[in-house]
Amino acid sequence: MLRLALVFALLAGSAHAQALKIVQWDLFAYDQDDPEHAARVEAVISEIDSDMVVAHVPGIEDATTLREVLLDAGYPQVTLGSGITLIASKVPVDAVEFHTDKELSGDDFANDLSRPIVEVTLTHKGEPLTVIGWRPHSSSGVPARFRRVVEFRRLRQAVDLVEGALVLVIEVGEDRGRFPNLQPEVFTEPPPSEDLPSTYRLGEDIVFPIDHETIDQLPGALILTAATGRSHIFARGLKTSNATVHLGTAGPSTFQPMSVEVSPTSRCDVTQDGSVGVVDILAVNAAIFNPASCE
Repeated sequence: MLRLALVFALLAGSAHAQALKIVQWDLFAYDQDDPEHAARVEAVISEIDSDMVVAHVPGIEDATTLREVLLDAGYPQVTLGSGITLIASKVPVDAVEFHTDKELSGDDFANDLSRPIVEVTLTHKGEPLTVIGWRPHSSSGVPARFRRVVEFRRLRQAVDLVEGALVLVIEVGEDRGRFPNLQPEVFTEPPPSEDLPSTYRLGEDIVFPIDHETIDQLPGALILTAATGRSHIFARGLKTSNATVHLGTAGPSTFQPMSVEVSPTSRCDVTQDGSVGVVDILAVNAAIFNPASCE
């Protein structure tokens, strides 16, 4: 009996070892000049002990100090995406890509993406796995909402370029507690130029009318795995498990970090827990949605 229990324990450990643990943290109130913030972030990240960290730091444009914190926490590879998004990994990264508005639109004069979309590719259990980390333009008002509509189109274009397994980790940058696509809004023309940055130029591929595309309509059966407030993790072509909101660990942030484990799978059907819907998740902080049933 003891031998049988040991076998089961070994099998369970083997299954866990095949999973890649990814944590997302929106460090909304992080102060890079406060050593206590740095120490708290390092302690929380070390305690969660994930394979990858995707952190969004909207309050600063230069996240080099946070990069040092993640290096000290045991993540030898840290990719900075325009200071706002960082992707840190203990797993060797094969390639890094920064998708720009010019690339995605095919227009050399396009300037409608507030920051590049960060993508890293690694090999997990012999298969390529792509992780995209991103935070769109934030703030309120019609011009800001218009810019997010365009930027989500750019996100869809970036997702279209990825073949195979994908994890999409985004912080939607909308007014707190709201999902940018729950409010249907159609734009038949851009806002007045004086309401947009002087350098803003819409890519020539954008055709009016243009409206919100909900994230769950992104191609390739992306499945919402976990959500807290305005932070979301989606997965495609992967088994997802152990979605967790790490309560009581906010520290220098308004939001709690959340993590999910992903692993390769040959089959993935989409199911939905009838007791929880997308609106419910986003209305209640620290709720979990796990509609992926994979084998």
